[in-house]
Amino acid sequence: MHDNRIEPPDDGTARQPKAVQVEIHQLSHLSKVIRALGTGGWIFRGHASSDWPLSSSLEREFLVAPKADGHNQQVAAPEFGKSDECYAIELFKRLSQGKMVPQTHEVEWLAAMQHYGTHTRLVDFTRSIYVALYFAFENRQATTTRAIYAIRFKDLIHNDTIRHDLISVLAEDLDKSGDAKGPAYERRMMFLKKSYYKNQLELQNTLVRLADEVIRCGSRGEGVIPVHVPGANDRLVAQSGLFLLPRSFSSFESNLALSLGLSAQEIRNPGEVVTDPLKSGVTTKLRAASCIKLVFDRNRLPEHAVWNMLDQANVSAQSLFPGLEGIAKSIRYGEPLFAT
Repeated sequence: MHDNRIEPPDDGTARQPKAVQVEIHQLSHLSKVIRALGTGGWIFRGHASSDWPLSSSLEREFLVAPKADGHNQQVAAPEFGKSDECYAIELFKRLSQGKMVPQTHEVEWLAAMQHYGTHTRLVDFTRSIYVALYFAFENRQATTTRAIYAIRFKDLIHNDTIRHDLISVLAEDLDKSGDAKGPAYERRMMFLKKSYYKNQLELQNTLVRLADEVIRCGSRGEGVIPVHVPGANDRLVAQSGLFLLPRSFSSFESNLALSLGLSAQEIRNPGEVVTDPLKSGVTTKLRAASCIKLVFDRNRLPEHAVWNMLDQANVSAQSLFPGLEGIAKSIRYGEPLFAT
């Protein structure tokens, strides 16, 4: 359906990360952005309100509380850290015996817990901008503006912090192999030469192992780790999904900001705003960014046009939620009506 291949970083000189906000007032604006971003290398997350911060369900449960006027405010968080998370994982493992296939990795257990309703620090993204668009518009209740966040994948894995940790994981293989010129040594050398990034499966497996180490042993600083869960459920596969795991239990935005070399404020409210995506030079500006926030004004962009676009891309509740859940959602949301 879509080319969702994640491209490796280029070998060019380092680029100063930037955050850009793009206002989408018509479908031609969105089409221009999609063409500018190309066919891979970005991950996306859709929000029904552009005012919502990027946060995990765990963060929303413990850090944010509704005020009487319906708005959210930050409140003091109770103590929650690695020991609480490890206890929750072990409890889920014990209580789920005989009810599901045992998982291999800690991050797989965490993903399974989130799938069935537990609050975790995982934040789900997708490799398809159309899937993110669906979730931005899925909630039919009126909000003034909706949003999609686009994050350049290579900037999450091509920074000094995660590079050092990935090399450390590979060094463990080197130490265990006992052969300085064996397969583990070759993998480490491939990584050091950047060609490691071109081996997608090897990179994904090493990121999973790094995520397991962070969950078991605790954080070494802040940042995020992108993870493709090996034992993904059908829904995650249908949605071209992956997770970002924040290293620490502070806000997700602060972890993401550190990985991108930005501030949390720049991610939520980028200082550079594009009001007309059709102008010349916008493509170059978008391709130089690490984080892009697309803001949709529902008063100017007809929602039926968005649903027709999704219908043409074969993105619907039935395609994103396999089985009876997708059928029920499609009836609930009246999807057949939007395509006419």
